[in-house]
Amino acid sequence: MNRKPFRLVMCILFLIVMLAACAKTTEIVPLPPPPTDTQVQAMSTLTQEQSRAASSINEISHAELEALVALYNSTGGNNWTDHTNWWVTNTPSNWYGLTVSDGHIISIKLSENQLTGTIPLEIGNLIALESLDFNSNEISGEIPEEIASLTALEYLGLCCNKLTGGVPTWLENLIALRELILSSNQLGGSIPPELGKLTALETLALGRNRLTGTIPPELGNLIALEILSVGHNQLTGNIPSVLSNLTSLEILELETNEFIGGIPSWIGNLTALRGLMLDSNQLTGNIPIELGNLTALTEIHLGDNQFTGNIPSELGNLPALEWLNLGGNQLSGSIPPELSNLKTTIRFGLILNSNQLSGEIPQELGNLTNMYVLRIEGNPLLSGSIPLSFTNLTQLDQLYFFSTNLCEPPDPAFQAWKATVLDYQGTEFICP
Repeated sequence: MNRKPFRLVMCILFLIVMLAACAKTTEIVPLPPPPTDTQVQAMSTLTQEQSRAASSINEISHAELEALVALYNSTGGNNWTDHTNWWVTNTPSNWYGLTVSDGHIISIKLSENQLTGTIPLEIGNLIALESLDFNSNEISGEIPEEIASLTALEYLGLCCNKLTGGVPTWLENLIALRELILSSNQLGGSIPPELGKLTALETLALGRNRLTGTIPPELGNLIALEILSVGHNQLTGNIPSVLSNLTSLEILELETNEFIGGIPSWIGNLTALRGLMLDSNQLTGNIPIELGNLTALTEIHLGDNQFTGNIPSELGNLPALEWLNLGGNQLSGSIPPELSNLKTTIRFGLILNSNQLSGEIPQELGNLTNMYVLRIEGNPLLSGSIPLSFTNLTQLDQLYFFSTNLCEPPDPAFQAWKATVLDYQGTEFICP
């Protein structure tokens, strides 16, 4: 009997049995999914070396890493003033401007760092972010709504960029926010009333934009607010009475708008106020005597309005005052000698130009030995001699009294003192 065909059949059967056994015992490992289009696009502008560093990062989640890649690409990271360690090490905690805690990015500080382009949508991946500081860059476009998901955010600083669009209504979602700084951009539209829901807010800075409309009454809910800055816009209406609720307010900046009406007397209740900026509006009426209650004030800016009446003598009750600007109004009467009580230990400036003030200059102003600016020009009804007591003003750098009927005393001591004033512009009249 020929055994060769039999042996061949047996070998084939043995191979079939072995292959079947291997198929039962071998574990099939699935291939990893290919990268998404978003991930490929995000990584595409990194160099090969940067991509290698990115691929080895495990200090933060992939979603947060994706946000960093997008931020770097979207804002011209290679051209930042400082991008120390970005894509050089695999530990974002030591990258310039980043703070990492418990596996999450909690702070990004890239102010004054030459960021350009736009804020990427992936910024919304940074769910634990507490502070985002892009101040003083050249970022353009609108503020992305994805920031609304950053509910742990306490500080949002986007000042001094080229942002457009409006102040977003979705900011109401950021209930932990303490500081919102959007000033010096190109934002238009009105101030959204939804901001009144941010009751933890301490700083609201919207100045130097293109905002219109009135201050919404809902801002009266922000009882923790210390700084309200909306100057240099196109806002209208009266100073709303609801601002009287803001008893923690330290800085009120409403300057260079189109506000009308008077300064409300309740402003005297804001006793924490240090800076009051209402200049360059269309405000009318008398300057309220209640300002004399605000003993913490260091600056009063009321210039270039349409105020009438006398300068309140109560302003002499402000021991910390360093700057008083009442110029460019229609104030009348004499300069109150009580202003000589403003003997601040810091340099003091007094601006009373371009009004309708009359009478003589009080000798007592010579007691303001730390005064460095005095402007009383443009008051044609002021008359008499510049007081000899002015020779005590050894810190005075600027004295303007042209366009008045004032004259200089011929006294040699005065003439010698005059030569020490760096910027002296008078009437050139010598008193008889």
